[in-house]
Amino acid sequence: MSGACEIVRFRPEHREAVAELQTLLWSPDPVLNLRYLDWKYVQNPWAEEPRIYLAIRSGTVVGMRGFHESRWEVGSPARVVAVPLADDLAIRAEERNSGLVTEIMRTALSDLANSGSDFVFSLSASLLTLLGSLSLGFRSAGKYDPVVRREPSALRRYRFREQLARNPRVRRWARSQLLFSSQLLFKAPLVFSAAERQPFRRLDFARLAGGGLTIAREPRPAAMAELISALGHDGRLRHVRSPEYLAWRFANPLREYRFLFSGRDRLDGYLVLGSRIGGMFPTPRVSIVDLEARDARIRRALLLAALEGHFADLFAWSATLAPSDRLLLGELGFEPADPKLAARGGPCALVRSLAARRPEGWVLESLPLLDPATWDLRMLYSIGD
Repeated sequence: MSGACEIVRFRPEHREAVAELQTLLWSPDPVLNLRYLDWKYVQNPWAEEPRIYLAIRSGTVVGMRGFHESRWEVGSPARVVAVPLADDLAIRAEERNSGLVTEIMRTALSDLANSGSDFVFSLSASLLTLLGSLSLGFRSAGKYDPVVRREPSALRRYRFREQLARNPRVRRWARSQLLFSSQLLFKAPLVFSAAERQPFRRLDFARLAGGGLTIAREPRPAAMAELISALGHDGRLRHVRSPEYLAWRFANPLREYRFLFSGRDRLDGYLVLGSRIGGMFPTPRVSIVDLEARDARIRRALLLAALEGHFADLFAWSATLAPSDRLLLGELGFEPADPKLAARGGPCALVRSLAARRPEGWVLESLPLLDPATWDLRMLYSIGD
């Protein structure tokens, strides 16, 4: 860590360096990372210029924190407000525990405040980032209450892999092979089933029961936005879901999506499923990214259709769902995803005020941001779905 460290705003000439640094987080492929960088920070429908803050030491990018643009609607009638979303924290190994994250964040938050932002949200913080964010003045706005439904065969494979990874003999063998840990060994593609490596393969060939339900690989942004508008808004804080936003959101090069639609030209409901691609290790997790429907019957039909995928790991947020929908997930076999993480306060939405006022004064359009009842939280709003 020789030489002074400078915190600077991202410039186009930093693209390749950021793509290389983000092999720590996005994907091991710098070319894919360049696509993701451009998609997230340049093609974003509300972006004027990338809000990325870099730490540079001796000419090398050693750390970054990105903030991407978002628009939220709140109140009735709804008012649209701009809020930057904190995301994409990466620090080179030799720079960790040096205070560099704090240095980057202080510079970033000061710059964002000077640009006119009143608040910053963070919707995809890991436990480590969560703890660091709390020390920098972020406050929890409420937990996501994630739930998961696992196929019995997949659950058996998952438990078997975990037992192997904890086995002392396997650990010694992994060290003898110069593997970083036995956990990495059992994330290798060969220890996953074909269905876990290609989670949508069964859904793509499913014949859905019931009339009017279809499966698609591409979104219908205009029809989806029309349904959202027709269903109305209860005044809670929610992300704008315009046709432009939805078209951009589902073009994420690090995700693969499937869309379940109810209705033809005019939608009665939709459910979006997402899965990560391009990572260092395969992940069997499929997430329910968004769900809208005109009534409970259609919501149930869409969820039942999603189960036709027989996913090894079907994941959802449940915190701000209606009680009837939470009950329905329980009936369908969903259970708390990570009780230990929940006991430590995560995962959750984070809020940071950029004004010099007390936390209890953090309000937006008269709604208290630190009250979970203020929010309509959906995984769609978090790029890390």
